[in-house]
Amino acid sequence: MNIVKMLIFILVLILMCGSVKANEISVESSVQNELGFFLCLEDGFSIKYTAVNKKSVNKISKYLSILPAEMKKGIEEIVLNPEKNGNVAGITKNEVIYLYDYEQYDASTQKYIILHEVGHIWGNHLISMKLLDYEYTDYSEAVKKDNNYITEYSRKYIVNKQRYSEDFADAVAEYLLNKDKFTKKYENRAKYIEDLVKSHKEIERKEFIECMKEKCKFLEYLANRICQMVKMKGIGNL
Repeated sequence: MNIVKMLIFILVLILMCGSVKANEISVESSVQNELGFFLCLEDGFSIKYTAVNKKSVNKISKYLSILPAEMKKGIEEIVLNPEKNGNVAGITKNEVIYLYDYEQYDASTQKYIILHEVGHIWGNHLISMKLLDYEYTDYSEAVKKDNNYITEYSRKYIVNKQRYSEDFADAVAEYLLNKDKFTKKYENRAKYIEDLVKSHKEIERKEFIECMKEKCKFLEYLANRICQMVKMKGIGNL
């Protein structure tokens, strides 16, 4: 193996190690902050919680483990607030999910709440990727074809405000909870969600390929520069 190949090999190893570390599970140590504690999770986002909500952290981590990787894109933080916020169980703002008085709900309701809010986060991420528009136009067509409503909550948003974002979040939650059951009842919504996951994967695959191409170009440039420097100093033959 000549010097250039050896250097390239070492550089590739460094880059690969860097990529692996980015996906490794983070250290599960907590540090105190203004709300209570801070816990880093394995998918690049964090959970803020107080002693009241400590037991819920592992539950949320478990609930999110069933998600396709694409659906977790865009989550920056989950905040467990022990106080009530009227009748609001959860709110999504930008890339942050806020959950209120989470401990009052039973396990199945807790799971539904977090998956519903993830549906909002994923929807926002898909909009940024231009796979959805702000009005959820294409998704609304799938809803009309199904000719039914998932919950009374989302029905009100559609009928009174012509907004489909809540129905989309409900659909994502129901789809993740029981895909087969959901597909039988909401065939067009299910197909739409599956197509979105595929499109999301394809875009990320292309982005990864382009990223690797750029890295290869850099490695080639670096190898050429090293060759030139070695030759200029008259150090052996490469």
